[in-house]
Amino acid sequence: MRKADSEWRPVFSKSLCECDWVKDLVICNVQGPIPKEIRRLTLLEDLRISASELGVIPVDIWGFAKLQRLDLANCQLKGGVPQELTALVSLLSLDLHLNELEGPLPADLAKTELSGTLPESIGNLVKLQYLDLSDNVFTGAVPETLGNLIHLRQMIMYDNNFTGLLPLALLQLVQLEKGDFSHNPLLDCNFDWPQLEI
Repeated sequence: MRKADSEWRPVFSKSLCECDWVKDLVICNVQGPIPKEIRRLTLLEDLRISASELGVIPVDIWGFAKLQRLDLANCQLKGGVPQELTALVSLLSLDLHLNELEGPLPADLAKTELSGTLPESIGNLVKLQYLDLSDNVFTGAVPETLGNLIHLRQMIMYDNNFTGLLPLALLQLVQLEKGDFSHNPLLDCNFDWPQLEI
């Protein structure tokens, strides 16, 4: 029996995965899980799934060597970010905001098991232009290695539990147009930076 229209959410269609020529895929308001057949979309460059009920980040998306944009905002994601993130070598934009993600990031990036912290190795994603980890539960210091992300144009990190001082290394982000660390009550900044909201 179908739920009332106001509550009903479609499921992800496996037949969509037969379109192996697809480069951009935008999906909204679906109920997970994402079928394993999604790995057939080997040409995918832009994957955006939002306002959905996925629960966990689907592991079958990590094989997309050409993926440049990954947006899983507001998908009711919980837990950590899978280790396979490091396989997305072409990634330019990562948006995971409005979820309930906790650290650590993948071991290949993190080289740490300190739950809840954003690891120093986040600075290894040097091609990133857009990073949104807002509305999650990351804790601890903001890593200095974010200063390695010299192509970053937007860094959205509000509504977490970061603590301490923002690192001076962030001043190396000369292409940054917007940095938002607001609503991190125990985070402070001791330098002037017009692009920054804290």
